[in-house]
Amino acid sequence: MERLFKTSNYKKEISLCDMWDFVLDKDDLGIEQKWFLNFPEDTRAMTVPSCWNTEPDLFRYEGTAWYQTRFYSESPDLYISFEAVQNEADVYLDGIHLGNHYGGFLKFGFEANNLNPGLHTLTVRVNNTINNIDTFPLTGVDWYNYGGIARPVHIAELSDRWIKNHKISYDFKNGLSDVCLSVEAEIKTFGEVSDELKIYVNDIEYHSEKLTVNGIQKICLAFDLSDIKLWDVDSPNLYYVRISFGNEDVIERIGFRKIETKGRDILLNGKKIRLLGINRHEEHPDWGFSMPFSLIKKDIDIIRNLNCNAIRTSHYPNSQKTADYCDEIGMLFWSEIPGWGRSEEAMTNELAFKRAISMEKEMIEENYHHPSIIVFCMHNECCTESMGGFEVTKKMIELAKSMDSSRLMTYVTHNVGTKEGEDIELCYSLADIVCLNHYIGWYFDTANGDWNEFLESYNVILKQCDSIEKPFIMSEFGFAALLGSAGFESYRWSEDYQADAHEFTLNQLLGNERIAGTYIWQFNNNRSAAENEISRPRGYNNKGIVDEYRKPKRAYRTIQKIYGEHNPVKREEYKTIFYAYKRK
Repeated sequence: MERLFKTSNYKKEISLCDMWDFVLDKDDLGIEQKWFLNFPEDTRAMTVPSCWNTEPDLFRYEGTAWYQTRFYSESPDLYISFEAVQNEADVYLDGIHLGNHYGGFLKFGFEANNLNPGLHTLTVRVNNTINNIDTFPLTGVDWYNYGGIARPVHIAELSDRWIKNHKISYDFKNGLSDVCLSVEAEIKTFGEVSDELKIYVNDIEYHSEKLTVNGIQKICLAFDLSDIKLWDVDSPNLYYVRISFGNEDVIERIGFRKIETKGRDILLNGKKIRLLGINRHEEHPDWGFSMPFSLIKKDIDIIRNLNCNAIRTSHYPNSQKTADYCDEIGMLFWSEIPGWGRSEEAMTNELAFKRAISMEKEMIEENYHHPSIIVFCMHNECCTESMGGFEVTKKMIELAKSMDSSRLMTYVTHNVGTKEGEDIELCYSLADIVCLNHYIGWYFDTANGDWNEFLESYNVILKQCDSIEKPFIMSEFGFAALLGSAGFESYRWSEDYQADAHEFTLNQLLGNERIAGTYIWQFNNNRSAAENEISRPRGYNNKGIVDEYRKPKRAYRTIQKIYGEHNPVKREEYKTIFYAYKRK
């Protein structure tokens, strides 16, 4: 896996980020015709990673396609890892089916054993077909359903031993000055192996023991660290934990921080913090979901320059490098799976629920060690006023809390329920924070609609649901504008309207102590689903405060000024240059 830090001193990896053979399978006959054994000859070259819809002639293609490449290895045991495939993958090595994985935006991999040395053929069937019931996402979501091997592919050549899995957690002691660090790992050997098991923190050895493993063995160790430096938005201190077993090791990076709620407030390391955030799609018209890190970094730097301290990943897990960079610069991060706009039927469908649980587990496991990630979100704008939606949400949040007690768990609703006859939200009691999407000034009322009046009526609903004392987040609000659209009058779709409406809205929301955080919709314009083009000029959701190529609209500097007035972490350089993180 590609990260912003070295993850092993010993492991040998082969990168498969290159040109692959690629062929469409419009009739989905490849499995029946055994393309994994006899790959078609009429192929074209396709870059991996990439999304095929960024190819000029494949923009509209949704369905099945096949990839194939070759690599050389002398190792009998390999682990083949994919950082993301949109949305379903069947993986074959030398004609043998290694496995299937469903769920885009998430890493997965397969082990291959007892291989002969030499040239190997890797074949991947990819399908991005979606429907209205059991896929993630559903048809008609407000982003584009790109297909392809969207993130890097690597092969690890395994020796006679392998640290297969690891988990590092901690509990605070003596306030926030000390921690008890717990290290769990699963070690697999190919035969009996005896060697030294050692644990290092920032290159200092904390544990050593002689260990003999024959097959699979799980270890669990704990020791204390004193006078630790906390991870915070203005001091993102990071620690490197290394687990070694002879000539095999894994390096993980963590930060010590405590995120919690107290009444209506969110506390970071015991201090109240207000989330000054923005929603961001990790998408670009030239790369789709396969944005290079140079562009990802630029996005986050522009957001940092906006005086934000928080980003919501709308509406799917972002790349590990994105979270790594947020770890490094102290940007608070929110991750969620792509459960968007699901009806009760689409939430309770057996296959859909199975997929949701699997994706939730993978998201939590993949992102467990990132100190910047403070929120895991189950879904967005789904049917949570129904009993079926309640039961699914309950199970998802219970699972999340059983896997990770160090983060806030939530879901996002757009169900207001403040008027007679409207359905009342059922799931507020399940979440650690209440998150609402509402668009006064765009879909409702006028640009100067009274947010305080709305919030008063909404508080009545929260009180009825026994959730009045929970932190309340405005997780989406915003206004669309077409870059360059301006005049002497402020009108919808103009930069003037967007900027003026954001100014009015932010001043009302941030002037209300009930609001624990705001997440503007959205950072960049993003391409929307084909079904939405009639209501999305140019085929984009145009509510970005920068356009799809990251050119700023007038609202950018309006928001920069307002957020700057409310962000206690003052950095004068934000006014003139992008924030530049200096790697330690």
